[in-house]
Amino acid sequence: MIDAPAAKPPTHAELSPPPIAPTATIAADGQIDARWRLSAPRHEDLARIRLLPPRGTASLTAIEKGTTSSEVRLAFVLPRECLPPAGEIELGYTHSHGVSSPIRWVSVLLVDTQGATHRLEKSQPTHEHRTGRTIHGTTRFVVPAGIEGELMLAIQLGQAPGDVELERVTFRGLVPGTLPPAPARAIEETGAEGPSNALLDIDVDALIAQIQASDDAEFIRTSIRLLYEMRNRSALHRLFVDSGELAPPAGAPEPLKSFAIYYYARAMLDLNAAATARTCLEALLDDERLHAALLPLDLVQARKLLARSCLRIGRTDEAEEIYQQLLGDRPTDWDVHYQLGAIRGVTDVAARRLYHGTAEALAAKMPPAAISYIAEAFIAEGEPDQAVRRAAAGLKAGGSVTELFLTLANAYLAAGEERGWQDQLNNYFTRSGLTAPGLIPPSKREGHVFDLPTPLTRPDRNGPLVTVVMTCFNAAETIELAARSVLAQTHGNLRLVIIDDLSTDGSRAAIERLADADTRVVPMYNRTNMGTYCSKNRALEAFRSDFYTFHDSDDWMHPQRVALHLEAMAEPGIAFSTSMWIRMDEMGRAVVRRAGGYLHENPTSTFFGADVLTRVGYFDSVRTGADSEYAWRVRQMLGRNTTIELRRPLAIGLHHAASLTQSGVAAFDEHRFSAVRLEYWEAWVRWHQDAASAADTERLYVPYPLEARPFEAPAAILPQPPA
Repeated sequence: MIDAPAAKPPTHAELSPPPIAPTATIAADGQIDARWRLSAPRHEDLARIRLLPPRGTASLTAIEKGTTSSEVRLAFVLPRECLPPAGEIELGYTHSHGVSSPIRWVSVLLVDTQGATHRLEKSQPTHEHRTGRTIHGTTRFVVPAGIEGELMLAIQLGQAPGDVELERVTFRGLVPGTLPPAPARAIEETGAEGPSNALLDIDVDALIAQIQASDDAEFIRTSIRLLYEMRNRSALHRLFVDSGELAPPAGAPEPLKSFAIYYYARAMLDLNAAATARTCLEALLDDERLHAALLPLDLVQARKLLARSCLRIGRTDEAEEIYQQLLGDRPTDWDVHYQLGAIRGVTDVAARRLYHGTAEALAAKMPPAAISYIAEAFIAEGEPDQAVRRAAAGLKAGGSVTELFLTLANAYLAAGEERGWQDQLNNYFTRSGLTAPGLIPPSKREGHVFDLPTPLTRPDRNGPLVTVVMTCFNAAETIELAARSVLAQTHGNLRLVIIDDLSTDGSRAAIERLADADTRVVPMYNRTNMGTYCSKNRALEAFRSDFYTFHDSDDWMHPQRVALHLEAMAEPGIAFSTSMWIRMDEMGRAVVRRAGGYLHENPTSTFFGADVLTRVGYFDSVRTGADSEYAWRVRQMLGRNTTIELRRPLAIGLHHAASLTQSGVAAFDEHRFSAVRLEYWEAWVRWHQDAASAADTERLYVPYPLEARPFEAPAAILPQPPA
């Protein structure tokens, strides 16, 4: 137990900064001076408003004017005791970019004392963490998800200089304050002014330092929740994960211990180290002294995370028991019913329908991922009309619902409506900002689902050289389709290196046909079966290139993928990028994930320059799972701000029985449990943490050939030594 002084209430001076004027201006030099005035009937009400961080700045530096937009956050932190059962926040302002009419926009949130967030039906945005809309082509307004005691509005200011006047900020049920358009009127009506530092650009380094030094449990809780809700996982890793410890450093305040364990466990689940996550969560839930700094919903979430951890380590019965206990404590929690339906539905269709039906009835607005999972179950049970009804209702409700077009496509395909299948697939890609792939309906295609027409014109070969590495083992039926999708990229200056890993079918002949048809194809042949990552390393060692990326021999690459990655890599400081994909079976059915939804990270999409290879090294010499280790090694060695994720479906992976995730010693079960993969994930996470805690990430460099393993790995996934 860490000794720390008792939390003390903030002083009046800390809570009531001096008054300033209600304007936020972008100067011609790119500086943002963000200021506003809040008035209230009683000055005592203002003293209950806490700012995060309390010593924030009202003067912000914009990103270089004319190259990108700048984002400013409006953040309030209120102690729980200030919140009624529900509070309503109304935010209104005017933004002018020299257009003829001002832009007005209002968002309304409801935040209850337990930390749950609700949005009024007509509020924009409606559900997702970060979204918004473009007005006049220049301004985007964003509201991140609110959390208990913390209410945020982000205003994304356009490239052109302009003024933002916050006309009104009304808290109904929280703090009865208003921000009138005229400062004189504010003083006349209320006689009170302040606070000043609500519009601020959060300095993560400074905030982390304040968290580590503070003894105020409320400040620690709201600060850490802010980082998590902002998806700033790099900051959370710096707080709790990189040290390799389950607790904060000696001398740190007591409230940090609870958060250290809680967020460490969440981070371990993010890294697939589910066994470690389970150990942490059990320690947290078994010690009542650790509960004090957490909100009731945090403890509920910890129990749900424990159930997820159990599923990921193959303990399905334990996971079901945890959810059944939660059901007794929270009978109206739709998510508990939903999760039980997913577990029971593997073997009991009737139970699935009961639990999922209850979840649908209880949920005020079910997330699209859950809608898609339930709808897909109906498709599998021969009722595509039920799936259409749910997907259409989800689309009508709005929010981040693009993936529901895939649910509709699958339902139409199951019903034999091939034109509807094709239309909904096209909707999905075009609404993701991409050209539609033009997949051919099953009855009209002669070959494979990925047998698509290639562009008639070849793009020019200007720009940086991109080497695409494709490994191949017994892929004669698909490799030519996969290769053609690479060669059809809009960025033409690329080299496709295809490495045959001692195939026994017609793969070698297919590779030779490809090389004869296009000089950009370079064949390589292994003398022994080495596995995909040693094969990739051979290509990385053999060819010099400006950039490298990868593609499997049974997948389809979107023609814009390479170009979009190059665009992302042009951002200052970016050294490594990944993108997303969907999985699809040979009939053209998109495969839903266990967690719901279809879109997820494509492990073969890693895209990096030659300097990363020099500084970070090669893939670990194992047969499976090395993509995620490499991505996290880059983050550890080069910094997490050097990586970027393109959240678009830039590939379609073929879902079939012979894939690495579906067959062999590393295959997943229905809950994505694989004992071999779990052992490997846990091992490399410990290796990374040991290096980080010793402040020696340089030792994470992996050479090729690998003469001595830097950490233990399961024997089942190690390559066989050459004969």
